[in-house]
Amino acid sequence: MRSPRSSLLSRSQSRYPRSIVTASPLLLPPWIDALPPAVARAVGVTPAPAALRALFAQAPAEVEVEVEVPLAAELSAASRRLLKLFATSPAWRPKQVSRSAGASLRIRCVSGRGEVELGDGDFIDGGEGPVRRLFVELFGGAALFELGERFAGGVARLEVLQVLTQHMLASSDVDASLRILLSGLTSGDGLGFNRAAVFVYDEIRSRFVGSRAVGPASVEEAHRIWEAITLEGRTLEHIITGAAQQEETSGLQAQIYGVEVLPSAEEVARTLAAAGPQRFVGPSSSPGLSCLGATGPYVLTCIESRGAPLALVFVDNLYSGIEIQGPAMDGLATFLGQTSLVLDNLTLLRDVERLARFDSLTGVFNRREFEARMAVEEMRCLRAKHPCSLLVVDLDNFKAINDSQGHSAGDDVLKKTGELLRQTLRAHDLVGRFGGDEFTVLLPETGGEDLARVIGRLGKLAWEQEIAMSIGGASFPDDCSVPSALFSVADRNLLEAKRAGRQRACIGAEGELFGLSGRG
Repeated sequence: MRSPRSSLLSRSQSRYPRSIVTASPLLLPPWIDALPPAVARAVGVTPAPAALRALFAQAPAEVEVEVEVPLAAELSAASRRLLKLFATSPAWRPKQVSRSAGASLRIRCVSGRGEVELGDGDFIDGGEGPVRRLFVELFGGAALFELGERFAGGVARLEVLQVLTQHMLASSDVDASLRILLSGLTSGDGLGFNRAAVFVYDEIRSRFVGSRAVGPASVEEAHRIWEAITLEGRTLEHIITGAAQQEETSGLQAQIYGVEVLPSAEEVARTLAAAGPQRFVGPSSSPGLSCLGATGPYVLTCIESRGAPLALVFVDNLYSGIEIQGPAMDGLATFLGQTSLVLDNLTLLRDVERLARFDSLTGVFNRREFEARMAVEEMRCLRAKHPCSLLVVDLDNFKAINDSQGHSAGDDVLKKTGELLRQTLRAHDLVGRFGGDEFTVLLPETGGEDLARVIGRLGKLAWEQEIAMSIGGASFPDDCSVPSALFSVADRNLLEAKRAGRQRACIGAEGELFGLSGRG
């Protein structure tokens, strides 16, 4: 009877998927069981890039393989990958697999035209050197290898790109499409990077902000993910479908979400000025990128939309240690070059939607969207019997700024105010531009005492940034019997704050007044 490991990892060598992307998972042959158990499992869960699998599948002749594996020594990532390629390619037939008490790995390959013997020293750099040597010496000539490599790699990338673009177009959403793209970059059937992250460009604040990440946050998590993908038989189709339907919950997502990366950072500036992916060696000098903890080579590239930056993409092989060389860089450029066309169209749709919902100058909700969302919050507040508060914010002497300094100066004040409100308040608070120089803020699950503290903090920050404002506030159920009455109470309090001398707040049914530079 086979062991549980054998039943999961070993299958008949005669069955191989017609498609390296969409068909059933790769099945490993029985000779894997002849390896030491730890080595067999390591080979089984080692990712084999689609391009190399396609290349090995195109071998022009059968090859006899002899493998001698040390019992105690740990194999390098490159040697495990080569054994995985042997195991998943029917033309490469192991004639002898043995275990050695020595400390060195020995691989001997024989074809009708040549013989190659590889040892530990051939796998030191972790690159494609051993693979190139096998093809050149076994089948005759560098030209054959390069032609086959280009053909196999191109076919694999085109197939993966077809799957990716189909799913991205079907998503009709930039955010979901980015998650699908990251799945393609990290899947073993795609480009096979260990980790990938996207920092989306915020036009209002002129910086990249951490949005999506796929990949483990530790080496332990890496091995758990790789084993699960292999043992559960998840193909690229499965991974992409899951990415489109649910949020990424890996530790890496938590590390990068909301992290800001400035365009002026050295690596970012070089990437933005370049025509394609740029390779760097960690650690990063950028405070934003340093949260990824890259210690070896990593790659940055920029996705553009209609000539403007859309997102900054990060990839690396932190846990496998596989070098990022020419083919991987070319594959990344091809992937992003093609998928950027899809993202460009989706971004246009997103911008149209944004114009319908957001104020273009300040980045907060426009009046129509704010009122629609407030109506929903009012019903939720009544149903759950939760408190709710509303602020009406008006800039002091705004007309004088326009008259004396020009409308561009007035626009700058409006932008600063919108950013101040968005940055100071919670993510689920609603901020809208009601009209002109007046803003509205809805604070769900916030009562009268909390409202005073929020206004105090907001007033202090506005004072420090030299933004003069007056605020009227009201809370349900403290100041009105229904949430729909919040605006009338808050608006009345705003007028009282203005009459009292500006740069003041007035809250509550009784109209309590205090200064915004400090209580009192």
